[in-house]
Amino acid sequence: MHIMLLLMLIPIAAIPVFFFLPLDVSIPIYLFCLLLSGSMFWFMRGSMRQPAVTGAEGLIGKDAEVVPSVNPSDRASYMVRVEGELWSAHSRDTLKAGETVVIIGFEKNRLTVKRKFTDSAEKVTSSQDPPEM
Repeated sequence: MHIMLLLMLIPIAAIPVFFFLPLDVSIPIYLFCLLLSGSMFWFMRGSMRQPAVTGAEGLIGKDAEVVPSVNPSDRASYMVRVEGELWSAHSRDTLKAGETVVIIGFEKNRLTVKRKFTDSAEKVTSSQDPPEM
């Protein structure tokens, strides 16, 4: 916020240009400072309106890869690698190392994941289902 206020002061700080340079040179310099200040303010205003996306909140919807678990006996607990980081995760599905999963939520420091289905996997699964009558 303070940087935005400083950017708004650039045109005011450029006023002394009128005292030291001829008018035909100082007007373009001042207009450039005004344009620079306005455009930077516009871009910063837009970026400040974006929601903060950090931590586990920013991981929801991203793909992750299941890595071999430290405790293989606990079938609901997995380790997943997402964006180069290892996270503890749990899932209702039984997952194997190397599978791709989608992060659907988090609780405390543990991600909730589900198996990612590709279009071909969904077609195979749906073609194996018996027809309903």
